[in-house]
Formats: sequence, structure tokens, C-alpha cells
Amino acid sequence: MHDLVESVAGKESIILDSSSGASEIDENCRHISIKPSLIPLLKGKKLRTLSHFPNKRDKNMNDAIWDLIISNGRYLRVLELNHLNLNTVTLSIHKLKHLRYLDLNWNGNLKILPKSICKILNLQVLKLDFCCGLKELPRKIEKLVNLVHLPCTSCWKLTHMPRGIGKLTSLQTLNQFVVDKDGPI
Repeated sequence: MHDLVESVAGKESIILDSSSGASEIDENCRHISIKPSLIPLLKGKKLRTLSHFPNKRDKNMNDAIWDLIISNGRYLRVLELNHLNLNTVTLSIHKLKHLRYLDLNWNGNLKILPKSICKILNLQVLKLDFCCGLKELPRKIEKLVNLVHLPCTSCWKLTHMPRGIGKLTSLQTLNQFVVDKDGPI
């Protein structure tokens, strides 16, 4: 069955787990699952899906890797960056205008999300489960009018939900709601 799926997918989908296979990345590849350390080898401009293999040795994403994702992923629809111990999300994330699914689960060092994330108007899913260090969500979150799912289980340091969260009429999943202990902001 696996071989059949691979033959049907052709060069549009690839799983890359070693640098020896990096030469196999076709310029027209649309879906890729890759080790984070191999992201600098990406050359495809038509990527729609970028996911990774969680690996204890590949935990750091520096600005150069973020820049590569942004420049090579203008048409990304799905970006999975879970289990990477991210400290920050790049301010230029808003350049991924077509992004619909952003998975930041299990990034315990992540403290805040950039305001520019609210410029991704097509975003439908923003996964923040187990981002234990996350203190606040962006203030202009109401601009994410297409947001349907905002799971944020175990975000213990969240101090409050931003004011505009009530304007997200498409929101179906919000499994944690934090009210500011000092009253409205």
C-alpha cells in the first residue's frame, strides 16, 4: 500500500530524513516532511505543506531557518513546528498569506506570539497546546476572522484572553479561556 501511495504521489510529496536524500527534492514538490536540520536544503517554491520529525537533536530554529521557510514557503497552507522548543515566532510570519494551519504545540519556551500573526487572514487553525510559557495571545486576534480552532490546553501562564476574541464568530474550538484576575483590560 505504501509503495502505491508513493507512486501515485510522485514527486509532489516527499519524506526527507537524511541529507543524502536532499538531492531528491524536486522544485515542484508540494508536501514535505523533513528533519529541521535539513530545512536549509529546501529549494521548492511551490510548497503547500511543511512538517517535521520531532527529534531531540534538532531543537533549535534560528532566524536563518525561519527566513528560509518564509522565502521558500510563500504558498504554504500547512506549517507544523511542534516540539521544537521555539523561543520566538518570526515577525515575518505574516508573509505566509495562504497559511491555514499553524501547529506550534509543545513549544514550552514560547512566551508571546508576534502581532503580525494576526495578518494571516486565511488562518483557520492555530494549535498552541502545551505552550506552557505562553503569557498572552496577540491583541488584534479579532482580525483572524477565519479562525475555527484555537486549542490552547495547558497554557498555564496565559494571563488573559484578548478583548477581540469574542468577535471570532467562526471559532468552534477554544478549550481554555482565561479571565484576567484584575478585571477587563
